[in-house]
Amino acid sequence: MRLLLLLLAFVLVSNHCRSQTSRELRVITNAARSQGDYAERERAAVKAGEGFFGKDKLLTAKTEKQFRGTLAAKKPPAFMIGDWGYTKQIFEVLDVISDNELLVLPIYKDSNAMLVRGLPTKKVTTGSEFIMQYPVKIEETYSYTTINETRETVLILLVTPVTENDLDDKSNKKR
Repeated sequence: MRLLLLLLAFVLVSNHCRSQTSRELRVITNAARSQGDYAERERAAVKAGEGFFGKDKLLTAKTEKQFRGTLAAKKPPAFMIGDWGYTKQIFEVLDVISDNELLVLPIYKDSNAMLVRGLPTKKVTTGSEFIMQYPVKIEETYSYTTINETRETVLILLVTPVTENDLDDKSNKKR
């Protein structure tokens, strides 16, 4: 009888956990992680980003300032189509979608998942955190069906490395 009650309790807890949306679970995870030292976490994320994807070869203090774009001054909940530039945001990998696409969650209150496209993903694992060291542009969204059979739409952060031509173009309006 006791075993049956334990089994029933386990099933109820398991079903309850599955019924929570993945967003709720990410919020709980992020709140727990935010208890730690953010500066140390940020240093680790920079190192991880460089280890996973390398670093934009033309990234310097000067080019970072030149290509700050609209993202540098925004927090992820405010990202929108038309934004571009560098972001120092920490991202957590939710899923590796393909050889060059990641579903990520910015580590910032009230953020939504985003799709990063254009970086090699062979070294990346789910749950990893990183900071991109490449500029991105947001030109479109991507819709998909979740495991709960709901429809989600996410912004696509398209990685756009700086080129020598970009450095010559002082206005950078083409980005």
